[in-house]
Amino acid sequence: MNNVRESSYPCILVEQHPSVKVDKKMHEDYREMVGSLLYLSNKTRPDISFHVGYCSRHQNSPNVNDLNNVKNILRFIKGSKEKGIHYSKGDKILRGFCDSDFAGDPDTRRSTSGFVIWMNGGPVAWSSRKQSVVALSSTEAEYIAAAECCKELLYIRDLVKEITNENLDIEMRVDNQSAIWLMKKGIMNKRSKHIDVKYYYLKEKIDENRIEVKYCPTGSQAADILTKSLPRIKFESCQKKLVS
Repeated sequence: MNNVRESSYPCILVEQHPSVKVDKKMHEDYREMVGSLLYLSNKTRPDISFHVGYCSRHQNSPNVNDLNNVKNILRFIKGSKEKGIHYSKGDKILRGFCDSDFAGDPDTRRSTSGFVIWMNGGPVAWSSRKQSVVALSSTEAEYIAAAECCKELLYIRDLVKEITNENLDIEMRVDNQSAIWLMKKGIMNKRSKHIDVKYYYLKEKIDENRIEVKYCPTGSQAADILTKSLPRIKFESCQKKLVS
């Protein structure tokens, strides 16, 4: 780590040498580096969650490009060691932002779900995870991501109520109008009837007034950083909302 150059921006590099595998020693080093970065991304650095998750998908057989991706994340961490999560008093709303890419994994064509939940001015929960099914549209991918975010929001609210006996309002921000319409109406048509019934859990919770869903313009979608590798300006914009 001491001889790693600093970098102000993490990115996933284009596959340049996919067939060039690393040797056994570097393979072990790769797994150790990814494990350490996973710990960091799960505790205080949500801004690197997607990049670390992407690298963790290749732990069984990393190539030279995967190794360069991990080194790039280490450079970024070295240049931003002072950043972390900050909280403030006063904001008693549980606010979740959820997003998804569409068929972003080139091998399986599965989408990546991402969400981040704020309480007291800072993130308290976040996730960047490849979806377990192949979504057939961006609406379906967004709907699946929202269902996962909804479950986490309700869990946190119930936990806070058990500890403090305080009922928190829940708000979820989504940047896909079609997905919001499906969440609120729950009408199954030829383009949505194949969606697994477990994701209609979200519609039930909206009907029970346990969660409020609002539209969020894509430019204000903080969870975008958890679903894909972003251009520098967009990345830095999202990063400022998560860590400072």
